[in-house]
Amino acid sequence: EYRDVFLLKNHVVEPDIEGMALKMLRWNHNHNHMQFEMIRKDALVMERLSSSPRIIDIYGHCAFSITVEALDKEVEEYVVPGTGYITHED
Repeated sequence: EYRDVFLLKNHVVEPDIEGMALKMLRWNHNHNHMQFEMIRKDALVMERLSSSPRIIDIYGHCAFSITVEALDKEVEEYVVPGTGYITHED
């Protein structure tokens, strides 16, 4: 496993944000420049695509962590249906 994810209750930030998820690089991974750059790119892509309803909102990024919009249910079955590979019919 690559990251730990913690659900955070909102008590201070904007009132219309119910909760957030804090995604952090797991402690047992190498915290090096390559990992830092990969997480930075992840945050940059989310920020650049933030106008899309298909991308979760990003609230912050710092080193090996990203704070994002919390989802109220599991979405993996909708995001990666079946084997995860697109079919000709799709």
